[in-house]
Amino acid sequence: MLDHTAAVALRDAILATSGVAGMSGGRFGEIALPFPGERVKGLRDVDGVLDVHLVADLSAKRNLFDTAADVEALALDAGAARVLVSFDDAHTTT
Repeated sequence: MLDHTAAVALRDAILATSGVAGMSGGRFGEIALPFPGERVKGLRDVDGVLDVHLVADLSAKRNLFDTAADVEALALDAGAARVLVSFDDAHTTT
């Protein structure tokens, strides 16, 4: 799976993606990759699958399938073998 540097870089790239308002850590913060001294919110490893949880930016007026495809491509480029992208919430940003 991803090391700390790759996970942080992936998170930052995802946050810069059109249609993404933020990363979702789940209801209790359970969706995160744990590293010494830090948890990278919105990413987790589930049996070799990188599980990515997002908050959609509805003001981007972008198809969620396209946003998910862009995020999946970023994760695969970062070294993930398999990726699952989920939208847990949606916001309108200004």
